[in-house]
Amino acid sequence: MSAGLDVISNTATWLIQAIDPNTGEVVQNRNIGLLPPNKANGVGSAFVSYTILPKTGSATGTEITSAARVIYNTAAPLDTAEVTNIIDGTAPTTILSATPLVAGGSDYLVKWTATDDAAGSGIKHVTVYVAEDGGDFKIWQQQTTSTSGVYVGRSGHSYEFLALATDNAGNKEQPSLGISTPNDGSAVNLGTLPTVEKTTQPQLGAPPLPQPQPSTNQLFLEAKLGIPSATPTSPSEFSSVLRPFIASDFATGIPNSHANIAPLAIAVLKDGSVLASGGANRGSLYNFSPTGGAATTPITTLQYPIFDLATDSNGSLWATTGGGPLLQLDAQTGNIVKQYGDSITQAYQFY
Repeated sequence: MSAGLDVISNTATWLIQAIDPNTGEVVQNRNIGLLPPNKANGVGSAFVSYTILPKTGSATGTEITSAARVIYNTAAPLDTAEVTNIIDGTAPTTILSATPLVAGGSDYLVKWTATDDAAGSGIKHVTVYVAEDGGDFKIWQQQTTSTSGVYVGRSGHSYEFLALATDNAGNKEQPSLGISTPNDGSAVNLGTLPTVEKTTQPQLGAPPLPQPQPSTNQLFLEAKLGIPSATPTSPSEFSSVLRPFIASDFATGIPNSHANIAPLAIAVLKDGSVLASGGANRGSLYNFSPTGGAATTPITTLQYPIFDLATDSNGSLWATTGGGPLLQLDAQTGNIVKQYGDSITQAYQFY
């Protein structure tokens, strides 16, 4: 793992690579790495975290925005939502008064008022300290939201009181120079990640008005009669199909991936047979006759997930791997003939 900070662009980076201990080279096999294949319970997930201290003297109300870009292997970058934090740059202040309940007595009515700056995060709590006979300050009221209290002292002793406030951002009022107080347990509040809720609906415009003239399309006219179509030998997943339409399964039994992703790539070969990708790593190729059928043993299982398949004018079979190399495959065995480059996207075009 290597990490760095670009102070010009304010970008922190983490580069995490799996290294072959025998060669010292970066592992290229997609099935070997730092993380296991991810599943619904997140066994293949990971994260990094960081803390940013604001610049000294940052004014209250200053906004700090951040976003992350995750690049996994050679797949397309994934950008996170932008998060904005607002600086509360000033600690609150407190005014305190202490008055004996009885003249010459040892019990005191203590009152305090804490004030945060106008654009600040607001007062969270106040901790009130007391010192007896000029000794060390000790906590009397810890993190209280009250504004007054009665301190019961000991006869013949003198008392000094001090109140220090903490705001909701975690800024803590500091005592005067030379005065030491015990920690009251206050901590900086880093906030929480926002919850994104989709509260607005896409503006699709007004739907077209229904046409008063009935359709003259013969397919629609027959379908409106509601007559069920005959059930084919390979029924589809539809519960019913109206005549004149028919629906039937073509290929069944292709295993989904560990993330429950169904087959992605399909290609029709020159002889009319069909190849489809699927399986646990989405790298297995299944061959079907022109009439389809149930998947059996794959003709091959590649180390790369297959995202798309296509044949060129010469009958050569090509596959994209979702960010990995472009593969030329043997149309009969599915094995790799050649592979080209890396970070190839999912699109290609033949001329």
